[in-house]
Amino acid sequence: MDKKVILQSSIRDPISEKNQRIKKERSFHIPLEVDHYGMIKGNIAGWMHIDEAQVLCESVVGRTHCLELGTHKGLSTSLIALANPHAKIITTEIFLDLTNQAKQNCKNLNNINFITTDSNDWLADCKTKFDWVFVDHCHDKDYMDVTMELLPSRLHDNHKVLLHDTHLDGVRSQLKKFKDYTVHRNLGIGKFW
Repeated sequence: MDKKVILQSSIRDPISEKNQRIKKERSFHIPLEVDHYGMIKGNIAGWMHIDEAQVLCESVVGRTHCLELGTHKGLSTSLIALANPHAKIITTEIFLDLTNQAKQNCKNLNNINFITTDSNDWLADCKTKFDWVFVDHCHDKDYMDVTMELLPSRLHDNHKVLLHDTHLDGVRSQLKKFKDYTVHRNLGIGKFW
C-alpha cells in the first residue's frame, strides 16, 4: 500500500509541476478556460488551442490596422480586440447569420468593424493597408491562392500575417510565399517577401 501511494505521488507531482510551469510561461493576460486538450471553451464557439491564442494575442500587440479574414462566431475576433483594444480591426465573414452572431458575441468591444462579404471580393476592392492580418476563411487551395495574390498589395512594409489551420493542404501550400515563417501548433506567422 505504501509503495502505491509513493508511486502515485511521484507521478502526479511532476505532472502538476509541469502544468504550473506552463501556466507561468503563458504571458498574455486574457483569462480563458480550456478543456483537457487545451482547446478554448467558453461563451463563443470556435476551434483554437490556448497556445494558438497566445501567439495570436502576443503578435497583435502594438499593431494599428488589423484585418481578420473569416470571422465565424467571433472567438478569434474577440481575442484580437481584447489583446489590442487600440487597434482598428476589420473582420470579414461571408455568411450574414455568422456575422450577426459574432456582433452579438463581441457587443462589448468597440474597435471592430464587421463586414459581411466574400473575403477575396472585398480584398480586390480594398484600399486600406494593414500591418497585421489573420487568415482563417475558406482553406481551399484555389481560394487561398487568390487571397495570397491579393494580400501583399494591402500590407504595410512592417507586417505580420497569420494563417490558421496550417495542417490543411490549402493553407500549407501558401508557405512558399513567405520570407520568414514559423508554425506554432496549427497557427503560422510570417512576412511576405
